[in-house]
Amino acid sequence: MWRADHSVAGLVKDKKNPVDTGLQINGDNVTGYGLACEHTLGNMLEWNGDNGKTYFYQSEYPYDVDHAYADAGFTSYKVGDDVNTHEAWGVGVYSFFRDYTVNMESGIKVP
Repeated sequence: MWRADHSVAGLVKDKKNPVDTGLQINGDNVTGYGLACEHTLGNMLEWNGDNGKTYFYQSEYPYDVDHAYADAGFTSYKVGDDVNTHEAWGVGVYSFFRDYTVNMESGIKVP
């Protein structure tokens, strides 16, 4: 899942090409293999189902957000507050905040 960070006209800036969430999982007993999500303007992955498992997840924060993105509490890998059981291996989150200085609280949030 990927929000375009460039177009034929050049770099995407100022939250153009809006995509809030790359993947939202609401079902129980779901397993994900080799997931990747980049540059969305909200939580990149939202996992709301119980007994989920992830085997490899990588993501990169959007280049063009400002500190309001961090202040809003967004993250890359978000396990929902009502989830009781979740497992994940090989989860990586990285950033290149090209346009503004942004200090994220966390790349991964779980209850």
